[in-house]
Amino acid sequence: MTEIKFSDVWNITIKPYLKYELSKNGSFHLSDSTENNTEARRNIESWYNTERDSAKRDFMRDPKKLLDRHKVPACLYLAIANVPLMKVLGGSAEKDMLANAGLALHVSISILLSFMVNSADAKYSQYLKNNGLQFPQSKNLDSGESYLIQTIKELCHAQRRKALSPLMLANIFFMIEAYNDSFYKRLSN
Repeated sequence: MTEIKFSDVWNITIKPYLKYELSKNGSFHLSDSTENNTEARRNIESWYNTERDSAKRDFMRDPKKLLDRHKVPACLYLAIANVPLMKVLGGSAEKDMLANAGLALHVSISILLSFMVNSADAKYSQYLKNNGLQFPQSKNLDSGESYLIQTIKELCHAQRRKALSPLMLANIFFMIEAYNDSFYKRLSN
């Protein structure tokens, strides 16, 4: 796996998803421009690099090697969640946090999907391109919300407690990949 180029992540993943979110929800607005030279973009890249270097130093046997496919989206999630790009008009700090956590999770999942597509055999790769990622059905009796909404809320809760870690996030991304591998195998049999 090669090192991700942040400019590619910004232009191919973050900017389009951000534009999609803004077009879908009229109460969202940008806290900064999405251009490459903005402070928010530089801060997200800096935060990502700091998280990446910390993950390599603290959690890898050989810090000179590249991050694995689960730690990359984990570090990206932390960067986006901690440098808010969106505000909710007439909202609150809580709503702003939820909006930015949603953006961070969707962008990170998109990066994970890209890694999965690029490393899968031809049939599974085509399936992923056509269908995207699948998520477990929620079985929470206290909430009818989807797996993704419940995950976003829990990630916000962890962020408020300053309990987000790259390994916790990498584990979430690993489990999403494992769920999809299992889901596909059941379809193929």
